[in-house]
Amino acid sequence: MESKIFTIVGLIFIAGILNTCDDPILENMSPEISITAPTEGSEFFIGDTVSIYVDANDPEGDIIIVNYYINGIEVGSDSSQPYLYDWDTNLHAEGEYEIKVNAVDAENKPVITTINLILTQFVVNRPGLLPITRIDQTTNYIDWSDVSDNEEGFVLERKVSDGSWSQLALTETGVTGHTDADLVIDETYTYRVKAINQRRDSRWSLERRIYMPLTGFVTDIDGNEYGWVRIGDQTWMAENLRTTHYRDGSAVREVTDDLYWSGTSIASFCYYENNSDNATTYGILYNWSAAVDARGLAPEGWHVPSDEEWMELESFLGMSESMLDYPYPGRGTDQGKKLKSTSGWNENGNGTDEFGFSALPGGSRDFYRGVFGSMGYFADFWTTTEVNLDWAWVRGISYSSDGVNRHVSKRSGYSVRCVKD
Repeated sequence: MESKIFTIVGLIFIAGILNTCDDPILENMSPEISITAPTEGSEFFIGDTVSIYVDANDPEGDIIIVNYYINGIEVGSDSSQPYLYDWDTNLHAEGEYEIKVNAVDAENKPVITTINLILTQFVVNRPGLLPITRIDQTTNYIDWSDVSDNEEGFVLERKVSDGSWSQLALTETGVTGHTDADLVIDETYTYRVKAINQRRDSRWSLERRIYMPLTGFVTDIDGNEYGWVRIGDQTWMAENLRTTHYRDGSAVREVTDDLYWSGTSIASFCYYENNSDNATTYGILYNWSAAVDARGLAPEGWHVPSDEEWMELESFLGMSESMLDYPYPGRGTDQGKKLKSTSGWNENGNGTDEFGFSALPGGSRDFYRGVFGSMGYFADFWTTTEVNLDWAWVRGISYSSDGVNRHVSKRSGYSVRCVKD
């Protein structure tokens, strides 16, 4: 009997051991994690808020925490679904960034996943403000170029003389011009424009300035009509003289032969390259004797300016007193640029024509061989002021500089600008 009991107990013990060996030993399983948004390689603009969404779960229990890292630096965490971190990119630079997410379960077992994102600068290109078009004495048209593909409109600002900037117009995308009317004579107006976007605006354009002088017209003995402009206390023709007669009706002698031109000191004129078509735009070239002839080359009530009258103009334009008497190239700062027309000069030598003088590069005829040259590059204007028997003062404006040159000649062929008595 005892033997049977012992046998049964032994069998039960062995069965228990065998049953225990059949039960598996369970290991803690790692959490599962993925970044659902954004996707690998996504691009964002600096200033965007990037929402990083994470899907994380633990097959055996709960996720305790999800940690977020930007380029290895912990920036935030979340402990409940939906797992989300909003990354403010305002203080970050352009470049590629590693986004790492770490999920930890109840057994403190982590799992990591990463993606890479790219930050770029959001750029709205600034528009190019074109030269101001003066429609009439009190109206300007301001035009600009649209060089961006993401603008939502434009803001145009204006200031009067040295005053403060104020908004002149707010235009829709695609509208690149504005008419500014009811302006005041003898005031200076400055304009600037920028492209706008709700995300970010462009930089301001370069500024354009225009003086609103009193203007009008005068007619010479030949019936040619010239625009004139009031600059400071002087009234200047806004075009080069193109008369072939003196004020009394007598003819100015025309010289076409190169050698004859180089050898004469008698009052004479010529068309550039002996082509009268050039006079329409650039006027006529005269030697100094014609410019100072007592019969009067200028229309009634007008005259060819002296060296001192040119200095008065240059002073009004901002040339320092110490520079006024300076001879030859290198005079002034931007006075020539202010006088040059906004088109017609070669090699980007155009000016701003801020006062309506509209100097054009009419070229010249030299006194050595009587050869024509420099149209498109230089404008030279006679003064009546004689230096000595051989020379008189001339004003020169160049395509390659912004100042006003002061040099000498007498027998060259140069342009004439008249000033009102």
